[in-house]
Amino acid sequence: MDAGLRAVRRWACALALALAALALACAPAAFADSSDEDDPGFTIDSYDVAATVHADDTVSVTETIAVDFYVQKHGLYRDIPTVFYVGSGITGAPGQSYPYEAWVTDIDTGLDPVDVSDEESAVRLRLGSEDETVTGPKTYTISYVYHFPNDRLDTLDFLYFSVLGTGWGMPVRNFTFNVAFDEALPQDAVENMRVYSGDAASETDAVGVDAQVSANGVQGAVERVPANQAVTLFGVLPQGYFDEPPATSAVPAAVLLALSVPAALAAVVLMVRRSRVKPTKTVEFYPPEGLLPAEVGVVIDDSADLRDLIALIPWWAERGYLEIERQAGKKRLIGQAKDRIVLKPLSALPADAADFELAFFNALFREVPGGPLRDRDLGETDENLGDAVEDAKTLLRKSFTGDRTLVKHSSQAFVLSALPLVLVAAAIAVGSEVSYTYNLVAGAAIAVVALLIALFLFYWHRSGHSVAMAVITVAAAVFEAGMVIYACADYLLLPEGLVDSMAIAYLVLAFFQPKLLENTPYRVALLGKLWGLQEFIRTAELPRLKMLLKENESYFYDVLPFAIALGLEDEWARDFEGIELASPGWYGDSTGAAWSSVWIAQAVGSDMVTSISDSVASSISAAQAASTASGAGAGGGGGGGGGGSW
Repeated sequence: MDAGLRAVRRWACALALALAALALACAPAAFADSSDEDDPGFTIDSYDVAATVHADDTVSVTETIAVDFYVQKHGLYRDIPTVFYVGSGITGAPGQSYPYEAWVTDIDTGLDPVDVSDEESAVRLRLGSEDETVTGPKTYTISYVYHFPNDRLDTLDFLYFSVLGTGWGMPVRNFTFNVAFDEALPQDAVENMRVYSGDAASETDAVGVDAQVSANGVQGAVERVPANQAVTLFGVLPQGYFDEPPATSAVPAAVLLALSVPAALAAVVLMVRRSRVKPTKTVEFYPPEGLLPAEVGVVIDDSADLRDLIALIPWWAERGYLEIERQAGKKRLIGQAKDRIVLKPLSALPADAADFELAFFNALFREVPGGPLRDRDLGETDENLGDAVEDAKTLLRKSFTGDRTLVKHSSQAFVLSALPLVLVAAAIAVGSEVSYTYNLVAGAAIAVVALLIALFLFYWHRSGHSVAMAVITVAAAVFEAGMVIYACADYLLLPEGLVDSMAIAYLVLAFFQPKLLENTPYRVALLGKLWGLQEFIRTAELPRLKMLLKENESYFYDVLPFAIALGLEDEWARDFEGIELASPGWYGDSTGAAWSSVWIAQAVGSDMVTSISDSVASSISAAQAASTASGAGAGGGGGGGGGGSW
């Protein structure tokens, strides 16, 4: 498991715990709401609505609600919807409904204390006090101003307002309403005014409201409205009847979208400029002095991975700290037996060894910190090995600080890889024609995922190009693209295709985050030498190798750990085909295989990488197993809603 994936899992666990805590915290409220639905604890004896429709597209409302509490309660709550939908019968677009987002101001509840909160698509008024309860008859008077938004229609205005919503879970007795118009309605509007009642979306008068419509207003009464039934006024008015508030402007969204372009261009310019700074390759026959094999692996690709640590094993063996033995595997019923690699420690590393060396050595050869050294059969499963390897990789990565820092501008790379897409998300957030906040949640989600993708890419690059992290990152990018396309599908003030295209282009750009990093002079100098060594390993000529072996009989074994770190152990072995090499004293093989440079390179190189990788993967699985078991209708339009007790 790489460090990035572990970090992601930690965040996922934290999120799961937070959600669980939230669920537990909400459980009492949920049960309370359920209790209210079964037995609200009060009846509604009368309900009167006095409203005035103003020319500025607002409605002044005063509700007088007489209730009788037969269960001790703190008071009443009233939910006033702020989001409603209008169907194709009004919009003129077949099969399409328009969402509208209204707002409520000037709330007054007289002498009754009130707590006002914004719920999902509604404003909640909670009348009463935590310190007091009430039983018996009680009359509430609630006044407020309901603001309709711009209707976004050029051919007509309309009134769509529920004087009683479907949210009351008990019958309403003696319901009356009087809705006055500041500006008298024309005769055709009077004739077309409708009073709907009944279930949500009903386009009939199912309750039987006794209503009178005139140019100056609509009055009505009904002796009993069943639970969850609505009374709604709907009428088409001539264009210009309302002096509507201004429509949502596309300017803020357009500005944010435009700002994403220079942000993306800045990233591209920096990528091009920094890619021009290339090290000068030099002719090298040995690795740079002062670097361990694992450090060479980090310098070459700016990431710490398992192969880098494994390159230390033959390095330790060459210095007398361990022996490596290849043993025949146990016979199988099906298939050939797989040879086993056993590492046998001879002595502990010196105390002044690098922290990552000590961490990896102890992970391999000690069951507990400070415990005795023990042999390591790489075919065995150790549930602690995976975490220990990750700790060693982290220490290896952290060893490159100060004067040894490899790259700079990491924070800048993170920001610039995410910023263009975050600006697109901000444009989507404020770019809905419904309101500046209608797409706020979607925009925020897109921005958060953009930042997560940048973070995943950062960890992926620094943790050895983990396949698991790559899969997570690609999945997040696909999810991000889907969210953008979904958010842009309806009611966006900007061209949908343009926003989708820019977002996808910026997603692709984010994957080039490593190109925004700039090598430090320290790494530039080392890369020139390492590139030279890589080229020599790939193209070494036999006379040169024989000369180097004459100068240093251990030349092959001295360079082999570094070839493993560079992923070139097979090429290094092939260079020495036809050259007789002495078998190293630290390697034993009881399988009877013929000795050669290719054989030793495979044994302590690719075979060991595979064995330890399998062992780490098995340890992770074991640890996980151990730790987890149409137009308009009743209840629609503005206003309405409902309430209950608390």
